[in-house]
Amino acid sequence: MTGLAELPVQVRVLLGFLVVGGLIGLGLRIGSRPVGAEPAAEASQASPAELGRAGPITPADQRAARQLLITFQADPPSLDGLAAELGISPDDLALHPGTGVVTVTVWDPELRNQVRERSLALAEVESIEDDALLAITATPNDANYASQRTALEQIRAPEAWDYVQGKTTAKIAIIDTGIDGTHEDLSGKILAGRNVMTDADLAANTDSDDNGHGTSVAGVAAASGNNSLGVAGVDWRAKLVPVKAFDSSGMATTSDVVEALTYAIDAGVHVISMSFGRGTESAALTSALDQAWSRGIVLVAASGNDSTNTVSYPAASEHVLAVGSVGSSDARSSFSNYGANLDLMAPGESIYTTKDGGGYTTLSGTSLATPFVAGGVMVVKDFHSSAGNQEIVDILLSTARQVSGGSGRTDETGWGILNLQAAIRNAGNYAGEVVSWSSSGQEGAYPRLSGTDPVTITIRYRNTGRTRWFRNVVNLGTVDRDFNFRLDSEPLASGWLSTNRPATLTEASVAPSEIGTFTFQLANPGTVAGGSYRLDVGLVADGIAWFPAKTHAYWDITVSPAYDAQVVAWSSSAGDFRYPTLAVGQSSTMTIRYRNTGTATWRRGAVNLGTVDRDYNFSFSTFPLASNWVSANRPATLTEASVAPGETGTFTFQIRNSGTSSGTQRLDVGLVADGIAWFPRTTHAYWDIAGS
Repeated sequence: MTGLAELPVQVRVLLGFLVVGGLIGLGLRIGSRPVGAEPAAEASQASPAELGRAGPITPADQRAARQLLITFQADPPSLDGLAAELGISPDDLALHPGTGVVTVTVWDPELRNQVRERSLALAEVESIEDDALLAITATPNDANYASQRTALEQIRAPEAWDYVQGKTTAKIAIIDTGIDGTHEDLSGKILAGRNVMTDADLAANTDSDDNGHGTSVAGVAAASGNNSLGVAGVDWRAKLVPVKAFDSSGMATTSDVVEALTYAIDAGVHVISMSFGRGTESAALTSALDQAWSRGIVLVAASGNDSTNTVSYPAASEHVLAVGSVGSSDARSSFSNYGANLDLMAPGESIYTTKDGGGYTTLSGTSLATPFVAGGVMVVKDFHSSAGNQEIVDILLSTARQVSGGSGRTDETGWGILNLQAAIRNAGNYAGEVVSWSSSGQEGAYPRLSGTDPVTITIRYRNTGRTRWFRNVVNLGTVDRDFNFRLDSEPLASGWLSTNRPATLTEASVAPSEIGTFTFQLANPGTVAGGSYRLDVGLVADGIAWFPAKTHAYWDITVSPAYDAQVVAWSSSAGDFRYPTLAVGQSSTMTIRYRNTGTATWRRGAVNLGTVDRDYNFSFSTFPLASNWVSANRPATLTEASVAPGETGTFTFQIRNSGTSSGTQRLDVGLVADGIAWFPRTTHAYWDIAGS
């Protein structure tokens, strides 16, 4: 797609399919048919020598011999005015709208030279050239899928089909010899087209192919898939627009191809497949290609079958993906052209595809490699649905599978072999923005968890990227610190969720600008203390990338403590709410009653009264803890078998002045759910006990 390489001035006829015994233009030669009335004057018949090549003269030869192509900076304002400037009839001019190209038909050689000189004198003319020839180059349930499995697996098509198989709204233009729209594997897929040689419309789903080349190319790109018939194209569902610019001998003039490009542009196609080429650059052809590119169309062309280190045109043009051929071992095919302008490789040897007139055939050539990429463009665009043509090209080149463990681009194999799996899974533009969120149906409400009742959280995102989201690919995840996407320093509450992926898309897929929904539940497991927690979530394309940090969302979640209590009453041997005074060896019975203000039921043996060690950091003052006055750290168990929320539980125990301490001591106690958690600090109680 970059740079221009010069070839000899004479037109090289690029050879089509690789067959036993060498390269020939078609693989099958059917013979030419008339393409319109032509003057019988002797001067109109060019000889092989005059054309600069050997072989029989075709209708395309005759058209090329009498035509010039003038490229203007813009479309000329008037063909009548231009005809007057050139000294010819307006009937001898044909404008290709939008390209700035005009075809001039001049029978007389002397007049043709005069037209050339007069054209060059016009300030708005960029170039004038002789018209020249181009030549064609040549896991579904489909019955013959096994015959094409290797090629499709080389480009990783089955893995891509797991996500997308193409859209019926996609349109691929096949500029070629026509397409057999009556073929069982193409029927219903062929839209109306155009025969630019006869200036006639082609009806949809009819047979416009008098050679066979176009039908075989079409089958590789988009034969119906998973229809229990024949073969599967790379794009199962795309529609095909036949643009017939090549005659039955497989030859076309540059002016016909320019007109074919103009028609395809106006037809609103998304990709143009060009399995043909010429040896030198053409300003008129380049202008038409530039116009197609500016309209967002992806252009794909064959590198050529001459075994040379120079890529053919139009493949070598700046805005065209140049496609070479590889065999089943991934090595470059011996016939495949290579060089500085080569972009991608695709299977091109022994390709099993549709045959004109019905049935199937096996053929080889860069002609067959090209539609693999053309169909692949549409599959990738189905996934990255809002990507422009440059983005699609960048994705294909950056994800190509390297040949023989290489890295980067080489003149031998370009950027590598088409890899649809990687183009879908490993490339893309993932972004989103929060549209709305709710907690148990309340819009914008932060959830509060109490008891064991779950809270349903729903968050809706708009797809602001250029890549379609698919269920089980794009998921909602809790954000680990390792991803560096935290919005604050609060600890993550990821322990509340069973996995790091709490939710998948509700919708099967979400195209750019559409809205996707994620729903999941939160419940208090009873193993966390009450308080406020921050739950931080973010979108992730699993196996690809986390979305940008700005797509993350968080909730501050209030948790009602599962274990909480309030002191109701307490007493000692001195009386209710009185501190005891103990002489050495004297004892006192201590009783404390708590109301269960939490959400979990207390069970005897599970909820106990404990003295609070400093390690828990629950001491209220600098008084030393009186833990040495009791025989254990759990001085009391519940009197009741169980205490439900709202009920009152009782703890009773004794203390004794052992005579090992003097003065006033503070006894600090607190409730503990053993094996779970200490109750909140506000539930603690203490006694200041005087010794005597």
